[in-house]
Amino acid sequence: MDKIYKLTANEYARMRGITTSAVRKRRLKGLEENNFKKIGSNYYYRTPERDRPNIVEVTPHNNPKFTGSDFRPKKRLKDYYIIIKCMKLAVQQSILTVV
Repeated sequence: MDKIYKLTANEYARMRGITTSAVRKRRLKGLEENNFKKIGSNYYYRTPERDRPNIVEVTPHNNPKFTGSDFRPKKRLKDYYIIIKCMKLAVQQSILTVV
């Protein structure tokens, strides 16, 4: 084994946060060109130069549970007309019941 290329595919995948099959596919595509060395029938990888970035604390922009405001724009203009008609009918019915 080499001092630089000392990680197995499993160890390298864990460090990168991907699966071993993703490592193999990246190697076959040529994306890991200078990061591995074949010794016999085994592949050995060197440690990644950079770690993955730290995940910042949860904010409304990166929180998957955040649903946004109660008002969501409608997809079609027709949807607004339906809402306006319903509001007009509700107002007319409330006027009729008061009188």
